[in-house]
Amino acid sequence: IGIIYRINQYDITINRLYVLILNLWFYGLIILFTLSKSRKIKWALISFCAVFVITSFGPWSLYNVTYKTILNNIKSIVTDDVLSKEKNKEEWESYLNSLKEEDKNKLIEQTNYFMKNFSEKDKLYKIFGTKENYGTFNEASLDYGSYKYRGDWFSIHGDFAEENLNQIDISEYNSFLLLKKYYYN
Repeated sequence: IGIIYRINQYDITINRLYVLILNLWFYGLIILFTLSKSRKIKWALISFCAVFVITSFGPWSLYNVTYKTILNNIKSIVTDDVLSKEKNKEEWESYLNSLKEEDKNKLIEQTNYFMKNFSEKDKLYKIFGTKENYGTFNEASLDYGSYKYRGDWFSIHGDFAEENLNQIDISEYNSFLLLKKYYYN
């Protein structure tokens, strides 16, 4: 139930779909072993292999399902009339401001997820017209996508130089906690 809530709240990802499929497989095994008189473990192994093959290969693989779903979600928000001409950063910012907050967050989150997890970046560039137009959109979306307000607190993610942290307005908050991630060779 928790994974369905998470998918409804934040949409699908490859990992969420694998967790959902694994949950369904476990429930299926529970039902199978509860209702059947057979206690042979081979059915669990056979069914696991079948589920693994079905969800990992071909057009129905979870990778392809996620890929197509995210592209369709992006296409549903960014309409053809928006993409009829190249836009500069200010025009993209104006467009993002014109969107409902939910659509704006979804568009930014899903384009970021797509760029991080799929190698077919040309498909995303095609939605935005050109690679350059996507780059301008991405530059404009950084102002919106780098932090998220969540009630009484907000989180920031991204590559921020410490000297740029003073640009973050925390005037309405009691404290600021900086968590650093260090990389070692």
